[in-house]
Amino acid sequence: MQFVLLLFQHNHAWLAPENGLPLSSLNLPNTIEAVHNDVCWQLQVISYEAHSTALVAEVSNYNYPFQQFLPQQLQWLDTTEITSIRFLRLSTPQLLWHVVFQRVNPDLPGSADAPPAPQPFTPSFTQPQATPHTLAPATEPASMPLGIIWQQTYKVPLQNIRFGFGNASMVFYVEPLMQQEAFHIENIHLRPEFDAVKDYFWKKLGGKQIEVTVWVEHLADGTYQNHAKAKALAKIDANFIESIRFELVRKVFKTRIDAEINKALFTPDELLGQFNRNLPGMGSFYDDSSNLFDDLLSVQSAKHYKHLRYLSTLHAADTMKLRFVLQPFSFIFLIKGQHQFHLVWETLDSQEATYLWHTEKNLQALKVQLNQ
Repeated sequence: MQFVLLLFQHNHAWLAPENGLPLSSLNLPNTIEAVHNDVCWQLQVISYEAHSTALVAEVSNYNYPFQQFLPQQLQWLDTTEITSIRFLRLSTPQLLWHVVFQRVNPDLPGSADAPPAPQPFTPSFTQPQATPHTLAPATEPASMPLGIIWQQTYKVPLQNIRFGFGNASMVFYVEPLMQQEAFHIENIHLRPEFDAVKDYFWKKLGGKQIEVTVWVEHLADGTYQNHAKAKALAKIDANFIESIRFELVRKVFKTRIDAEINKALFTPDELLGQFNRNLPGMGSFYDDSSNLFDDLLSVQSAKHYKHLRYLSTLHAADTMKLRFVLQPFSFIFLIKGQHQFHLVWETLDSQEATYLWHTEKNLQALKVQLNQ
């Protein structure tokens, strides 16, 4: 026997009018609760195991237009007992169109109590049938969830989570689908650059692993949808990001900065680049360095806080970027006078006095003064 037809009716699989097998005798995924009525598969017979009365087969057609059982199939079954069917492989995308999955967790969206068990069924076949069986069109909207086919909770290491634009992603093997699937958790505060500083995130969250619950939902149009949630990732908000940023800035004052020997002045971008070499990932928190000055003042008890705030309001940022000196940590501001440029050096919290330089009011003279 090369091919046989398998007709599904009322949660039984029929090889002949009098030979109905319960779904439990088929090696379908254990998350399948039912198969739609009138679905017919054409099976390619691989072998027959007489000692276990099992048919070993592959599905060659998941949408066979059933009219009647094959005559040679019925003749073969007259002398062959089959009590189970073992499929060598199943196509998950095809399978999803024809089955109903168990709803495994009533606490998750889309779940509900399982439907009652089907009533005993005695098939009545008229052979040959005049018209083929066809699947009725779905009456539910295509996006309506039918049930959850798989759900697990994992402890996920930090290296297995990737930050993207507004989401965190991870990959898990989904047993009913027999393949790996990507799961995403939305969080508008996340960015890809934060991958470089994940260690700081996990320290603040309390460990290097977080608990993630993932589930796959079967939809009425035959497709499936992945979902994930994690309480720890929900804690990452604007205040959380700001606290991480401040922690990194605090480290600036505790970490020895190995600046270039011949480098005296740094622009904000150069300073961030220098910090990144000593504290990798710090630049992830600053899009344009505009907030760096505010953060440096906020996290340090600056003795000259009021002076620095006042000078920042006078600084001619359209002409010169704010300059930084590392030892002692201090700032160089540019103030435009009526006839001259004025450079003001003010330290953050040391005892040095405020220094002023004056130069002609042109860019060339300013560059010469800065290089001296």
